[in-house]
Amino acid sequence: MLFKHNLRYFLLPCGIIAIAIFVQWMDIDIRYSRAGIENGEYWRLVTAHFVHLSWNHMWLNALSLLIIWELAAKSYRFGWIIICGFGMSLGLWLFSPQVIWYVGLSGILHGLLAATAWQRYPILLVLLMVKLVWEQLYGALPATANLTGGTVIVDAHLYGAVIGICLQIITNLSSLNVIKKVMNPP
Repeated sequence: MLFKHNLRYFLLPCGIIAIAIFVQWMDIDIRYSRAGIENGEYWRLVTAHFVHLSWNHMWLNALSLLIIWELAAKSYRFGWIIICGFGMSLGLWLFSPQVIWYVGLSGILHGLLAATAWQRYPILLVLLMVKLVWEQLYGALPATANLTGGTVIVDAHLYGAVIGICLQIITNLSSLNVIKKVMNPP
C-alpha cells in the first residue's frame, strides 16, 4: 500500500501545495527579501515558502512534502510548518546576511524530514546529516540547481533541519514530563 493514511491526513499538505500552485500561477512576489524585511515587510519571513523558482521547483517541493508527510510518525500540525518556516527564515536573517532572497519549501521540508528521521529513522537522519555537511562544505548537490532552475540556498536546509530536530526534542521532553506526572502523582 503506497499511502498508509487516509485522505484526511493529507489535507494540510495538499492545502499548502494548492497555495503554492496559486502563487506560482499568479506570479505573486511574496519571497523572502532582506530589503523588504528591513522595510517592515515581516510577513515575508513566512510567505517565502509558497513561492518557487520554477514549476519544476514547485512540483519537486510538492512531491517531497507528500513523501515526508507519509513518512511522518504522526500528523504534524500547522504550527510545526509555521515554526519550521519562520525559524528557518529567522536563521537566514540572523546568521546568513549574504542571503538577499529565498523561495521554496526546502527549509520546511528539511525541518519535517529531520524531525521524522530523529523520531523514527536513524539511518535517514545520518544520511540527512551527511547531505547537510556536504552542502555546507561544497555547496548544493550538483543536480539540485539544474532541477529547480536556480540557486540553492543551502543554509535554509541547515536551519530548517536544526529547527525540526529542536521541535522533536522539545516534543519528546514534554511527553516525558506528562508521563512522569501520570506515573508519579503528587
